[in-house]
Amino acid sequence: MMDVKKPTYFGRDLEAMSFAQNYHKWVIDELKPYFGQYVAEVGAGNGNFSELLMEHIEHLVTFEPSENMYPLLKERFSKNPRVETINSTFGSECSKFEGCLDTILY
Repeated sequence: MMDVKKPTYFGRDLEAMSFAQNYHKWVIDELKPYFGQYVAEVGAGNGNFSELLMEHIEHLVTFEPSENMYPLLKERFSKNPRVETINSTFGSECSKFEGCLDTILY
């Protein structure tokens, strides 16, 4: 099997947007009518948005492919049995969730 190097996130928008709580709450309020209870978040980063999302859903599957963001995400939710973290893209791991996801957010 070929060893594929994980991408690295170099942006600064996650740090800048971490303070935009009102913006994130507005986004959630706009999308809330479409949430199911079993949600996937693609590109979860360090989990800032995921944390707010968990107030409205039952279970979250996070997908984060970057090698530097995923450890932060995994640590943040390591003690939360309602959150599953996956260090990959949505396409490579989604078949095991086929038929059980209500909502997919990107």
